[in-house]
Amino acid sequence: GRVMASDAQKVDGVPAGGDSFGTIRWEIDKDYISTYAHYSSKVEVVGMNWAIMVFKDEDENYVRAFLRSMEDRNKVQGVEVAVKLSLINHKDGSKTVTNKNRWSYGRFWTKDNKITFEIQFALSNFKGSRKIRQVDFTSPNFFVDNIGLLIEGKKIYVSKQLLSIHSPVFHSMFYGNFDEKNKNEVELKDIAINDFIELLNVI
Repeated sequence: GRVMASDAQKVDGVPAGGDSFGTIRWEIDKDYISTYAHYSSKVEVVGMNWAIMVFKDEDENYVRAFLRSMEDRNKVQGVEVAVKLSLINHKDGSKTVTNKNRWSYGRFWTKDNKITFEIQFALSNFKGSRKIRQVDFTSPNFFVDNIGLLIEGKKIYVSKQLLSIHSPVFHSMFYGNFDEKNKNEVELKDIAINDFIELLNVI
């Protein structure tokens, strides 16, 4: 199958475009479809992979098609998906849009024994599903309140204010009556640097 860029249509009132919208168009040989599930190539939306799943109905003159998440169930838990299913008419290129998932193989749907599915979808309520943005903390960044933290012999740069918002410990360290308040570099012990950087990428 091949993945197409989203066009100017809408899915249940959700504008196309943006990183929460995806389109998959899949041309498949009709004889390849069986009662077993077959999957299109994947498209990634907000850090999650999606594909079209098709299989023959019990009545073999019909085929079923669904949008399927290719991720672990825990990763997509709570994610809401608005879906628009279409079949492409090979005679004139028109689309039949429906919220059903069961279609007849009607002759006008096929060309050279192939059938084309299109699924447009929009995701919402996907907080926590996006890819974490990786930041290079080994170089001074744009924060005016930079402080160097020495962890496991390596130095990273962070914002005092940002850390203080998320941690009472750092708030006391940087703004309380501690020696660290006036230092430009502080050593942190008993902390794994990789775990700490992962935390920084989240906040």
